[in-house]
Amino acid sequence: MGIASIEQSARLAIVGQTCASLLRDMTTPLNLISMLAEGAMLQLQLPDTDYIDKDEIEQTFNQIIAQTRRLGNMVTHLTQLARARSPNERENTNINTVVKNAIQLKKNKISLAGVHLRLTFAKDVPLVCVDPFHIEQILLNLVNNAIDALDQYQREVVNSEWIKEIHITTKVEKEQIIVEVVDNGCGINKEDHGHVFDLFFTTKGDKGTGLGLYTSREIARQYDGDIEFVSTNDKGAAFRFWLPVMEAR
Repeated sequence: MGIASIEQSARLAIVGQTCASLLRDMTTPLNLISMLAEGAMLQLQLPDTDYIDKDEIEQTFNQIIAQTRRLGNMVTHLTQLARARSPNERENTNINTVVKNAIQLKKNKISLAGVHLRLTFAKDVPLVCVDPFHIEQILLNLVNNAIDALDQYQREVVNSEWIKEIHITTKVEKEQIIVEVVDNGCGINKEDHGHVFDLFFTTKGDKGTGLGLYTSREIARQYDGDIEFVSTNDKGAAFRFWLPVMEAR
C-alpha cells in the first residue's frame, strides 16, 4: 500500500473513530430526555385534586429542549464528518468558536469523567481560513487522548487529593493562532516523545490505533499549520497546534 493510500485509510479511520465516539456520547442526553419525559408524564397523570408544580414542569421541558438541541448538533456534526469533504472547502473561522463547539460535543463525557476543564481564550482573535470540521477533529482527538490519560493516571495514582484537569488555551503569536491542550494525567514516557506522531504508534495498547495524532498533524499541515508535543517537567502532557492568521483584505 502506497503512502497516499495509507494516509487516506488513516483519515477514514479517524473519522470513523470520531463518529463512534459521538454516537456513544449521544447515549447520555437520550437517557436524560427519556427520564425527564417520564417524570413529567407522571406529574401530569396525577389526580386533578393534587397540586401540579407548573414551574417544575416548565423547567423539565426546557431541559428536554436543551438536550434535544445538543443531539441535533451531534447529528449535524456526524453528517458533516460522514460526507466527503474537499480540502478546498474552507471558510473564515474563529478558532474560539471551534473550540467551544468541540467542547460542547464532549461536554457529557468530560463531566462523567470528573474532569475539571479550564478554557482561556485570546481576545479579539483573528480569523483563520479552514474547514472548521477538520479543526474540530484535531480538538476532539486531543481531548479524547487527554481524558484517556487522566483515566489511566487515576487508576495508578494513590493521592486522593489529585484532581483531573484539562486546560485549553488559545493565543495569537507571530501571525499564528495557537491552541494548547494540557492535561495532568499519566504523561508520555521520555523515550516515546519522538514517536507520538508516527503512523500506528500508540501508548494505549489494544485500545489505540496510532492514527489520531498522525492524522491530526496531517490536517494541521494541510492548512499550513502544524502540531507538536510539548515536554512537561511534571506529570501530564501538552499538545500545541497552530494555524496561520488569515490575511486581511
